[in-house]
Amino acid sequence: MIFKSTFSIFLLIIASIVISFGGLIMRNISHADAWQIIFFRSLSFVIVMSIILCQQYKQSTFRKIQNIGYVGIAGGRGFLCLPIYFMSILLQILQ
Repeated sequence: MIFKSTFSIFLLIIASIVISFGGLIMRNISHADAWQIIFFRSLSFVIVMSIILCQQYKQSTFRKIQNIGYVGIAGGRGFLCLPIYFMSILLQILQ
């Protein structure tokens, strides 16, 4: 049990460090527009989350996704809007 909580904290720290480089990455991407960046960020998020879900739930992955309910749908909609808001804020700052 201690190993899982320590590993979770480690992953949280790594994720925070990786996400904090979003502004620097935006400054260095000059040939891509905002929608291309949103698309590839979202695509990579879907791929990573699919791998994690398949690893955790194995053969019952699709059943778990179907049973998420209204709270899961609301959370999914939130995650759908977050990259769009992130990019629009960064584009306003960088202009």
